[in-house]
Order: sequence, then structure tokens, then C-alpha cells
Amino acid sequence: MTAPTINGTAYARRGRLLVPADAVPDVRPETPEEISAPAVADTASGQVDGPEVPAETQPRRRPRDDQETAEGLRERLAAGRARVDVQREDARDRRRQEIRHRIALAEVEDEEAAQRQARREQAEEARETAKLTRYYRQAASRGTRARIRADIDRSAEMRTLRVARVRTATLAIGISALTAFGAWSTAGVQAGMARLLDLDRWSAGWWAAWLVEPALLAVVALIIVSRAVLESAGGRTDERADRVEWTALTVSILLNLAGGWHAEWSLSALGGLAAHSIGPVGAAGVAYLISLLLGYVASARPWQGAPRLDDLNLTVPHAGQPSDTAPKTPPEVINLRKLPTTATVLEAGSEASGGLSETDRELLYRVLGAIESRLLGPDPSGWQIYQRVMSARGDKARAYRVADLVRGWRPGGPVPPISGASAA
Repeated sequence: MTAPTINGTAYARRGRLLVPADAVPDVRPETPEEISAPAVADTASGQVDGPEVPAETQPRRRPRDDQETAEGLRERLAAGRARVDVQREDARDRRRQEIRHRIALAEVEDEEAAQRQARREQAEEARETAKLTRYYRQAASRGTRARIRADIDRSAEMRTLRVARVRTATLAIGISALTAFGAWSTAGVQAGMARLLDLDRWSAGWWAAWLVEPALLAVVALIIVSRAVLESAGGRTDERADRVEWTALTVSILLNLAGGWHAEWSLSALGGLAAHSIGPVGAAGVAYLISLLLGYVASARPWQGAPRLDDLNLTVPHAGQPSDTAPKTPPEVINLRKLPTTATVLEAGSEASGGLSETDRELLYRVLGAIESRLLGPDPSGWQIYQRVMSARGDKARAYRVADLVRGWRPGGPVPPISGASAA
């Protein structure tokens, strides 16, 4: 192979470079690429370019990294896959832990919300319970008072009080209406007196005529009030009082007509007579109405068919406390007053106490002693025995049983027979 010539200068090949042939040879060691690069063969002559190096002096070439064996490549790839698997497993573990953490936080929040809801429900339930308790107490207290009030209202004492109120209202309203009609009638009576007696204006008789109508109405009111008082006490007026009453009212009417009479029968004259007669006619009507209502009051029988307060067995609740929660003394305990017990009382008690318990027998002795010493009247009621002998404590039913036993007994007298109901 001949060296190429360029512009008259011969060049020699040094590796992959063309250098002048007369240049100093490059002693730089060849790079691995130059060493490993195959020689370029001349296609024309079949020779290889470059200096020929003996085979025994050529360096041994080391295998490149990409020329590793299949086993090494398999190990390296397996190690890479193992590394990827570890990374993925770590990512899954991290994700799993994060999910578990979120779930744990959600559970904590749910627990907090449940506890908060439970506290709200407990507070609401406490409020409702307190409200229901207060409502129950009010119902118990007010219901007890209403029941006691209803029992008292149907008693004979309250019926008597209502009848007395009707009498008082009748008298108050009736006398007021009678006075109002009398005030209107006074002028007519005065005019009638002045016309009939021909009294001079501003004279003493003229002034005295103003007192006629009040005097007549005072007589009527006196009869009405007296009749009411007497009938309330069991008395009664006769027809003589009625004649006096209606005579006074008739005189008032006639004097009013005389004062309004104009000696003619015209329409205006009749109207004047009607106007003058309003006062006396109204007073007469009110007096009759009062007598009628007072008669109704007198005929009322409030005690008939009505229980007495002593027989109602009522227990008034303590202040601010329903009767069912008021402190009660056990039925076996009787708080008896220390009363004298004479031989007569013991004898009567022994005769009447057959079949009674010890506590009933002791109460019977005390009641007989109270009757003999006049602390109790004859035939005391169960309520009186409960209040005076038992000091309003203990079993009230025993007081009523003993009251049945001592009914009809008098100091020194025989003991009445005991019925089976009383002895039971």
C-alpha cells in the first residue's frame, strides 16, 4: 500500500490519522478503541491498512461490560427485579399504613361524635325527666287539691255557704235597685204631695214632702231585710207584714200618679203618667222579686242528702307537698291524749269492746273518758275523735269505728249494742 500524497506532501497513516511521512512518530499509547478497532482492509489489494504488529506482541483484549455471560446478566436482572419488588412492597406497606391511619382517625372521630351525641341525649333525657317529674308533682299536688276542693264543695257546709251567698247577693242587689227606683220616684211623690196639699213653693211642708218617698221605701226595705233574717233563723213573717209592705208601695204609686196628672186624657198626659209611674212600679217589682228569691233561699235544704265535712275523711296535704308523699304515722301507732279513766268508763268500755283489738279498745276507753270529762260532746263524730283524742295522728278509720260504738252512750248510761260491722 502506498502512502497518499496531498499537494506534493507524502502522508503516512497513523491509526485513523494521516500525518506527514517525515513527522516524528507518535509514541502515545493507543486507546482501547484503537486497540480493539479492527484494521481496515484494502478491498483492492486485500491488505490491511496500518503497520503490521506481530501476533505475539499484541496485548490481550479484556471483555467489555456488555459482553458479560448469561448467568451474570440473569443475576443482575434478578437483583434489579428484587429491588423493584422491595420498592413496590415498601410502597404498598406505606399505603397500607396510611389507609390504616386514616381508618383509625375516622374511628376516633366517630367515637368522639358518638360520645358527644350520647352526652346530648343524656342532657336532653335529664331535662325531659326533670320536666316530667315537675309535671307529675304539679299534677299530683293540683289534682289532690282539686279532689279535696270538689269533696268540700259537695259537703253540706259548702252548700249552706252558697245558699247564704245567694241571700246576701239578693239583698245587696235588690236593695240597690230599690234605692235607684226610689230616687226616681221621690220627685213624683213630692210633686203629688205638693199638688194634693196645695203647698207653697219653698215652704216647710214643700221641703218635708221630699222625705215621704224615702220613708216609704225604708219601711219596705225594713220588712224585706227582717223577713230574710227571720227565715234564715227558722222564723217567718205573716200576711200583716205583707200588707204593710204593699200599702207603702201603693201609696208611692198613687202619689206619683197624682204628681203627673194634668186633668186631661191626651197622649202626652198618659205619657207623663207612665214616666212618673216608672219609679214606684219598678220599686214594687224589685220588692216582689226580693221576696220571691228569699222564699227560695228559705226553702233550700243544703244539709239534706249532702255529707258533712267530718264524714268525708279528708286529709289536707302539707304545704308544697302532695298528700300521697306527706309523712304519715303508721296505722299501728295511735297518739292518744292522757285522759282520766274512771271505773264507769272502764265498765262501759269492757261491755262495748268485745271483739276489738287492743288499740281500738284503748281508743274506746279514751273516748269514753273524754265524753265523761266533757272534752267531747255526746255522739262525737269520727273527725272530732281523730282531732281531739288522737291529736290528728294515726289511723283515722279507728276513730270512725269507735264513733259508731259510742254513739248514743251517755255517762252512767247503758252501753248500746255493738253491730257486727262496728265490732269487725
